[in-house]
Amino acid sequence: ALLERADSIGTFDHIYEKGSGRVRIAAIGGGPGYELLAARLFFEEKCPDIELELICMDVCEAWRPCAEKLGFRFVQYDITNENTNPLKAAGLEPGELDF
Repeated sequence: ALLERADSIGTFDHIYEKGSGRVRIAAIGGGPGYELLAARLFFEEKCPDIELELICMDVCEAWRPCAEKLGFRFVQYDITNENTNPLKAAGLEPGELDF
């Protein structure tokens, strides 16, 4: 429902206009990656030519097999550590993460 509401106010219009290319989405505290699965299903229906890079970030290493089985990249990340930047932990630079 959240993705549909965001869509209804134009949040993804720039993606639809682009029509193809890569969109990176990270779930911080993502656990097994269910939010990313919802995002993949949503964008496959709305904009099937977009290449999605979906990144699951969680402190619990035990989620890695679940996330990777769903096809997501897993990054161990502790959201409570104020000295760790989530972009740096994911190996990304500012501007390289869309959502």
